[in-house]
Amino acid sequence: MIKKAALLIICLPILTQTLSQQVLAEQISIVVDGNGSSSSNEVNVQVNNTTTVNQSNEANIENNVNTDADTGENTANNNNGETNIQTGDIDASTNINNENINSNIAEANNCCNGDLEVKISGNGTNSTNVVNNTQNLVNSVNQNNTANIYNNVNTNANTGRNSANSNNGNVLILTGNIYAGTNISNKNINNSYSNANTGLASATIKVSANGANSATIINLAFSNLSVTNVNNDAKISNNVNHNLNTGGNSANWNLGDVAILTGDIESFININNENINSSQAITTCLCSKPSDGDGDGDGNGDGDGDGDGESTPPSIVQTSNGGNGGNGGAGGDNGHANGAVLPVTGGLPLTYLFTIILFLMFMMGLYLRFHSGTAPPAIAK
Repeated sequence: MIKKAALLIICLPILTQTLSQQVLAEQISIVVDGNGSSSSNEVNVQVNNTTTVNQSNEANIENNVNTDADTGENTANNNNGETNIQTGDIDASTNINNENINSNIAEANNCCNGDLEVKISGNGTNSTNVVNNTQNLVNSVNQNNTANIYNNVNTNANTGRNSANSNNGNVLILTGNIYAGTNISNKNINNSYSNANTGLASATIKVSANGANSATIINLAFSNLSVTNVNNDAKISNNVNHNLNTGGNSANWNLGDVAILTGDIESFININNENINSSQAITTCLCSKPSDGDGDGDGNGDGDGDGDGESTPPSIVQTSNGGNGGNGGAGGDNGHANGAVLPVTGGLPLTYLFTIILFLMFMMGLYLRFHSGTAPPAIAK
């Protein structure tokens, strides 16, 4: 009996250790848990998120400026004595400023798929568990600008065409100066700016402790489409005419000295077309992407193909080709996880097998102890 008790003391701690397993649970969004054997469970979740921004501007601008300035066309004829004609100066300036016409600003934020957590555990043998999750995100920004601008400037200035004829004496004709300037500025016409934040969600999946021959199928489809359309049409016509005169003076049949001094002409035209049809479209991926391969060998690659397990979001919308993520599993396929059947879970662990073997050895020991034959007597020496 002492030997039997010792055998039980040795085996019981081993049985207690191999049969006690602790399973930690997490808070999840989709749970398939505790269903019976041969059960069939299917969960379908579809999320559609569509953001559309439409902006349209049309501007028709026509500027017509006519300037007529005249200090000339004076006459002094048939005079006795000195004759003087002196005309004044002319300063004709025209400024046209067309600025900040048709400006669009579009901010499309919070356009991200929601995070997903799936847990499938504790289901019976021969059970079939299916989770289908589809998340479609469409982000569309349309900007249209049309600007028709016509600038027409006509400047006529004259200090000449003076006449002094048939005078008895000296004659002096002195015409004034002409300063004519036209400044036209067309700036910031049809400017569009759009900034869209978009990205894929993170996915956390746990499949554990399901019965033997159970099948788990998880289909994840993440679709992220970002479209930005910008159409800018600007028609700008600048027509400037300067007609300036300080001459055309006459002094005929005069008795005495004759002097004609014409003034100076200074003319300048400045036309500035700046920042016409300027568009800037920015799409940033600020949301976390599904983990498809982090390079640690567990099949969770990051999908960027560089094997480092890290994903760097591009500054411009690009399509990720999905790499191998180091020694991990295959990378992402544009955020789409194909519905492959996961390995069957719930088979007998090695600890259970060892427990059964020890129990059989224990029972065999008891059997041999109580059913063995009588030992032969010892021979005296």
